[in-house]
Amino acid sequence: MIHFSRTLPLLPVLAMAAAAAAQDHDLRTTAKKGTVAHFLQTTKQEQAIDMGGQSMDMGNTVHYALKLEVTDITENGNLAVLVEVLRVHGVLVLPMMGEVEFDSTSGPVEDDGFGMAALGEAMTSLAGKKFTASVSPYGKVVALVGADKLLEEAREKGGAMGGQMLASSLREDSLESLVVNAFGLVTDQPIAVGKSWSSAEKEKASRAPVENKMTMTLLSFGDDAFEIETKGTVEQAADGKGPEREGLEGDEAEMSKEMMKGMTIKNGKIAGKQKISRKDGLTVEASNTISVDIEMPNPMGGDAMTIASKTITTTKRCTAEEAMPKKKVEAKDAKTDGADKQ
Repeated sequence: MIHFSRTLPLLPVLAMAAAAAAQDHDLRTTAKKGTVAHFLQTTKQEQAIDMGGQSMDMGNTVHYALKLEVTDITENGNLAVLVEVLRVHGVLVLPMMGEVEFDSTSGPVEDDGFGMAALGEAMTSLAGKKFTASVSPYGKVVALVGADKLLEEAREKGGAMGGQMLASSLREDSLESLVVNAFGLVTDQPIAVGKSWSSAEKEKASRAPVENKMTMTLLSFGDDAFEIETKGTVEQAADGKGPEREGLEGDEAEMSKEMMKGMTIKNGKIAGKQKISRKDGLTVEASNTISVDIEMPNPMGGDAMTIASKTITTTKRCTAEEAMPKKKVEAKDAKTDGADKQ
């Protein structure tokens, strides 16, 4: 026997669920003046290079520990954000030159005789520095103040080689991305779960004239957080122009421009997810992967040079203690003290 009194109430429940799913949500940040948060952000870049049969690998992994504080909210709704770089550590790997590890909490980088130490010193010099950002309610960085000076100082520490090898790490947009990743870049239009929006922008950090075309989808919207999925492609910029490479002059700069003109981009893909807190409007965790194959003229002549490039960026919310762990020497001293007591 069917009890209609038990089955009929499901209909309005299902209708309410459907209505909730179709509801448009405003994704603007809920961060308030006085909001403070700590983050661990990692960028890992890998490149497999083939120069006419000669293969080599290069890449770098850089970890940033950050503290962000919303110091004010202006009349137009933009947030004034103070950013402090607490720690920088990682490793750089360059073909025919080896690798260098660096950590701003471990003192000067050892010199290997090839100038690699200067690269490590350039990166660690960012630690302990502060800059401010003006951020829109939807995560777009409107302006940076003070970033240009600390980047200039870092490039000076890196020397001539540092300006070239760290071109993608010591640019203003690299610091800008730290802020964007902490807030999450969202649509400024109300949107329902399951719906998507598009974005197209030139890749500032790339030396090549490429454009990222992305589709973002609101996967979920709960009481505590909402989630966004990103899928897209990396394509050759229609105007064929890429960002100017800092640190290159004269014949070297001209050679770089000629190589960019003859470049072809293939298999460019973007995939990522981000989870943003509804309580303070900041990222809980996020990841983004960009992969692309590049073919360009070989600067040594002969067959074309090919580059298989992959960049993985992750952002994770953390505590102040996790952002700045105890120094290694302190941990060693604690271990020694424990041994003395036995």
